[in-house]
Amino acid sequence: MKHLYFLLVICFCSSSFGQSAEEAIKNRITSTLGKDCIIKNENGQVINFDQASQQILQISMTGKRTYFKPIHVINGIRKEVVLTPTEKPLKNTDEVDFTNKKLLFRDSTGKSISADVFRKTLEDNPTLLASAYNAQNGIISEYQIKPAPQPVKLALNSSSNPEMVNKVLSDNQAFKIGDQMPSFVVTDIQGKKWTMEELQNKIVVMNFWFVECPPCIEEIPSLNKLVEEYKNNQNVVFLAFSNSDKAKIDKFLKNKTFSYNHIPQEQSKFFLEQWKIKVYPINMIVNKGKVAFSRSGGLKSEKEDIMYLMLKNEIQKCI
Repeated sequence: MKHLYFLLVICFCSSSFGQSAEEAIKNRITSTLGKDCIIKNENGQVINFDQASQQILQISMTGKRTYFKPIHVINGIRKEVVLTPTEKPLKNTDEVDFTNKKLLFRDSTGKSISADVFRKTLEDNPTLLASAYNAQNGIISEYQIKPAPQPVKLALNSSSNPEMVNKVLSDNQAFKIGDQMPSFVVTDIQGKKWTMEELQNKIVVMNFWFVECPPCIEEIPSLNKLVEEYKNNQNVVFLAFSNSDKAKIDKFLKNKTFSYNHIPQEQSKFFLEQWKIKVYPINMIVNKGKVAFSRSGGLKSEKEDIMYLMLKNEIQKCI
């Protein structure tokens, strides 16, 4: 019987991933396998359809595919399957036993490289991914660097084409237009304290991101351009809530400019969980304490700076 493959192309990053994408995968699983099919993970543990869709989405973020290996079939109907990734994603280099001289390492083109080059390449380029290839009996034989997934690229003649932009960007599940922004008290990486109460009469442009998120990093030049535009307007404040800790942000900012005021994970974690921030990047504008703009997802245009123009247009509505 042919394996059931799932291959997804995602235009946003997530630490706990987007509900809409999970729901789409779950619907596809149930329609293909039926609701009574038993699903197991690679360790033989039974998982439900929600857990299966989450795992498929997580693996897909590395550009890999998964399949359901049938292990119990009656009259052509799958009664029990195992969710199997074709490659095992590598979360960080700490998982690699660099003392194992039998391991092979490759760059993104497939060329063999040394363990030191492999490790340094990943450390110097946090958006790159790596996959661990399994040999027989689950023993890993080699690791390969993989290019990170990129945001969707649009070829628009005008950024005023909301229909096309809205097909790429999605509603932010955490906040809706008109919502009252909850109170918060945070300290940025420079030691400056920020409270929602003090920002009540300001236009607050918020970005939710993390260091390893390629679409987040792709839009940084647009966000920097926005900060430069309003640097002399004291009524416009730029805050970046990060799901990366201060050490990672500091290291990132040594090599790349991101002109927002940065709230590290040590300060933001409670609020990210409370606000149910699941998809990255998210761009929000809060005007006089209420959400005026809220969209998630990453995009890039070959012809114009859509993110900059879109956010600038929304800020101008608030001024």
